[in-house]
Amino acid sequence: MRLGGCDGFGAFGRLATAGALVVLTGCGTEVAGDGAPEEPAPFQQTVTESAAPTPPAPVSDPDTAAPADGAPCQPSQLFLESGFVDAATGYRETTVVATNTSDLPCTVDGLPDVRAVGDEGTPYALTRVDGVWTSPGLERPEEVLLAPGAQAEIRLGWRADGASADAEWTGALQLVLVPDGPAYGVAIDPDEWPLPIVDGQEVRTSGWRPSDGLVAVD
Repeated sequence: MRLGGCDGFGAFGRLATAGALVVLTGCGTEVAGDGAPEEPAPFQQTVTESAAPTPPAPVSDPDTAAPADGAPCQPSQLFLESGFVDAATGYRETTVVATNTSDLPCTVDGLPDVRAVGDEGTPYALTRVDGVWTSPGLERPEEVLLAPGAQAEIRLGWRADGASADAEWTGALQLVLVPDGPAYGVAIDPDEWPLPIVDGQEVRTSGWRPSDGLVAVD
């Protein structure tokens, strides 16, 4: 683009050499004394990389009873985290590991219900189905006694139907371990956030089993 007959760069970025006379004209800067205009500084473009999205911190309900030796684990006693999402044709599964962070043994049991909120803030209505497809025997509930620091895990499975790129995916996840009981927040793996679970889906859950923790995936 030309501005008033100028070359577009004439009034900007021209530097005089030391001791030379600088004359500003209507169409640029002329440098007297060296006989040749200076070359404009090379254009440099700065590219700023946006930070990766960060999952929200998990939120749990308050305890419904004081923690007791060997009693069902209360929300304050457990840290729950989900791991790598295993993708098969049209089907997804992930592992949720619960760690007893308290100094008292406690138990987990049953097939938990799943609550979720979309990454745009929409509360979801999900339907739980007993058992995951990859491990049919895990639908049987099994009580697991967790010593301090010990871990147990379940599998969550769902079909990928509806999880298109422009759909709202799951941004926050909770498990309800006993019917009408408190909800336990789940920390979602940042590399898998948001989870490709959409409102109205069926989510399959296994029973609890002892765990060695989440498997690292390169």
